[in-house]
Amino acid sequence: MALNSSKCAYAYDACLGIHTIVVSREILEEVKRVLSVKLQLPPEETQAVLDRIAKETNSSKPIELDAESCRDPADLHVLGLAVAAGADVIVTGDEDLLVLKSFRGIPILKPSTFLDQLA
Repeated sequence: MALNSSKCAYAYDACLGIHTIVVSREILEEVKRVLSVKLQLPPEETQAVLDRIAKETNSSKPIELDAESCRDPADLHVLGLAVAAGADVIVTGDEDLLVLKSFRGIPILKPSTFLDQLA
């Protein structure tokens, strides 16, 4: 699987230069886990991706939310980050977040839906 051919990678690249992408320490840790464990990228490739993301994005700290805000407590940081950063949209493939459709007025979209709206 080519990392840069995924819908998430296309959505990320489409945002560069025209939108601000905000990440958190937790999101970077999740990206690292997915790249190294799920996709089994070598450590140097994983680090190169993380370095690129750190260079091209803004980092912010999520606000704390009630556990009832979503069905998977592991996703609270994504919602908290979106609120803290004043995000216009949350782009994710996570079904536990997508089922919400929006959070505090912030739409939650699949990468493919987001790309369709950009076009």
